[in-house]
Amino acid sequence: MKVRAARARPATNANLYGARIPNVMQAFADSSMFSGEPEPRTEAQYEAEVETYLDSLGEEMPGALLKMGSSLVAAPKFVTTNLTQRNYERLEVRVHIAGDVEAEHTRSRTPKFEDLLPPRPRPWGPIRTTYANLGIPLNYRPPNIPIGPRTIVEHDGSITLTFPPIDLRPGKTETIEDKYVILVSSSRDEPVIAEWSATATNADGQAAGSFEIPFAGQTVSLRTKLEAADENDD
Repeated sequence: MKVRAARARPATNANLYGARIPNVMQAFADSSMFSGEPEPRTEAQYEAEVETYLDSLGEEMPGALLKMGSSLVAAPKFVTTNLTQRNYERLEVRVHIAGDVEAEHTRSRTPKFEDLLPPRPRPWGPIRTTYANLGIPLNYRPPNIPIGPRTIVEHDGSITLTFPPIDLRPGKTETIEDKYVILVSSSRDEPVIAEWSATATNADGQAAGSFEIPFAGQTVSLRTKLEAADENDD
């Protein structure tokens, strides 16, 4: 598979300053320092890049589908209730779910499917120098937003979720996680049983038990959802 470009594509821009003020960015783009460079790869090297891309595409496709699924279905809410008259400090709850099951963090918006896949090789043809190629530093620095404790997910064929510790007063109920989607195959017939355990820094031993995670509603078809998302983008 070859994608060829007859010549370098010129950059597009908008003059934000009106017609009376020179378009400085256009002047830079038209200067020799932004001229195109010849294609440095041989055809064999380009074809090898395409083959490598197709191999990595097959490897990363399952993970991309899981990430898409996590943005299309609702996340369960895990809650804990203190049924005693004792305060528990740094109560830590772990949940283990056996079998063919995955856990993915929810996303605030449905990502574009192509963004979840490995980048494609650069199309064959001359290279247009861009401002990024010149190594010009940007003055903008993203804000340093501290991230608090998050759920730890261990995948080993099954999954184990360790929720962030909380303090829990007598008789109180707290949500300990509602941002992880639990995904199971539509062909799974047996119930999804979660085994839980809880410990606290001011209590000896641990509490344990199990519960069933109900799955209700229609099976989600990623293909149908992707087609609908593409139509909305158009």
